[in-house]
Amino acid sequence: MTSKAKYMMLKLVNLRNIATTSILSITIGAIVMQPAASNANSTPVKIDSLDTTRVNATSSIGIVCQGSECESQNYGTGTNIKLNGFTVGDKDYSILKLVDEARFKRVNNDNISGTRHIYFLEQGEDDSIGSSAIFTMEDAVRSDFINGGTDNVFANSGGANLNNIERVDFVINSGLVVKEEYVDDAGFLLLERGGNDPFKIAAIKGIDANGNPTQFGNLINIPKSTWGNSGIGIKTHIFQNQSNWNAPRQTASIGNQKINGIFVSIASLGIDSGETVYGYALFPNDISSNNDLINLSDFPGDTSAASGEGGLDLISSGGLFIPDDVTEDAVFEPALAVNDAITTDEDTSVNGNVLTNDTGDSLTVTSTGLQTLSSGALVTINSNGSFTYDPNGKFESLDDDDSKNDSFTYTIQQDGNNNTSSATVTVTVTGITDTFAD
Repeated sequence: MTSKAKYMMLKLVNLRNIATTSILSITIGAIVMQPAASNANSTPVKIDSLDTTRVNATSSIGIVCQGSECESQNYGTGTNIKLNGFTVGDKDYSILKLVDEARFKRVNNDNISGTRHIYFLEQGEDDSIGSSAIFTMEDAVRSDFINGGTDNVFANSGGANLNNIERVDFVINSGLVVKEEYVDDAGFLLLERGGNDPFKIAAIKGIDANGNPTQFGNLINIPKSTWGNSGIGIKTHIFQNQSNWNAPRQTASIGNQKINGIFVSIASLGIDSGETVYGYALFPNDISSNNDLINLSDFPGDTSAASGEGGLDLISSGGLFIPDDVTEDAVFEPALAVNDAITTDEDTSVNGNVLTNDTGDSLTVTSTGLQTLSSGALVTINSNGSFTYDPNGKFESLDDDDSKNDSFTYTIQQDGNNNTSSATVTVTVTGITDTFAD
């Protein structure tokens, strides 16, 4: 850690050892920023510098193929570049947290189908692999290490490294809310290798129970001139890893390229104070707001790498940043449990998660285990919020048109303090006609 910017990760995780092909969960929760900052950033702006630290990479051995030849190679022969913060003008920013999830949304096209991960790692001495190992594009972008990243994210045609990715979502499951005084100075840092590529971005203004975006803000053009050169350069190896392969393949090696950055504030995404935002999404440069941003049904599918439309080489872009002089205690709302409602019939168990609409940082459920309700129904709640409600044969007297409400309560607590909150889950049980064999 340097003296310039304090590293403010609230709950450290070993990011390189997380399998991010599944959902990654570190709940950010609802955030309220405290008073004011200067140097308003009401549009996306180029960074002036990055605050980084070189740390030892994690050594490992894995099979890597080049053409038809496959052999064991050492990963982590050098160091990782750890991101602490960045500077815009005279203001220093530090990382507060990573988003909960990074999701690459794919639509099969004429050239590519299935899941294809194309990523890069920094070269070590003697052409070795200097960075710690990663194997997915999700690993590359949801991280505080910046010497690994992705290659040609939106390229469908016109190059060697092609894919079928049409949108990248950076999702905050519980959403965040920013006060008016701070909408210009809280936001997200986007990093790219080379700084050559335009793209489009939109705030995620609504998500469903599975974290899928249901509403976007205005689609914003980001020209390539917005990228700010950090002065940090890396030489990289390019890899490709497909779901039906036994090992990744090294497809190219690239000479020194600079890491470039853009700061996207909450205000620059078109989000007002008091409005909830659930992260942001990136899009290729060749679509418009007239396209189907939710379902991607009418995206071109032939975005060119050669034209620069799809050649985005995205690096770590999943961090939420605030100015250095903002303390942790001044940022987060207390935990707040919100009532839930579900429906099932008299013969069917139902699953859910009580934390989906709750707010707060690093929440756990304290009222866990199997409970027998006053109705005789059974409910099992786990610390991660997942639950199963079983009618347990106690509503068999209900007719087809009848229903009855049942309920149970739960309590949540934030990690690191005694702040708790409770809410009620209301279960509507409907009747069905039982049929019996002769």
